[in-house]
Amino acid sequence: MRFDLDDQDIERIAARIYAMLQGVIPAAAKQDDNIMSVQELADYLKVKPSWIYKQVQFKSIPHFHAGKFPRFKRKEIESWIQGHSTPSTCPPYPKLKVRA
Repeated sequence: MRFDLDDQDIERIAARIYAMLQGVIPAAAKQDDNIMSVQELADYLKVKPSWIYKQVQFKSIPHFHAGKFPRFKRKEIESWIQGHSTPSTCPPYPKLKVRA
């Protein structure tokens, strides 16, 4: 049995399959700008890529691997930054009065 489909039939079938898969494909599998490479994270944190690799090696920074390449989720990195921030222990300098 053979069916001849024209371009409109194929377009409708593709659109229907795409619509059906939207609820099935997890959001993480879609293209995501929130995933950073080592170089992107180094630029974001303003450090050298070698520092990032060292943190990955010591497992001191949240990451996952895409094959052999470490990758970083922006939300996890921002949370990690908050957890590693050092609060100020000194009160701010008092404002000096200027004599006229």
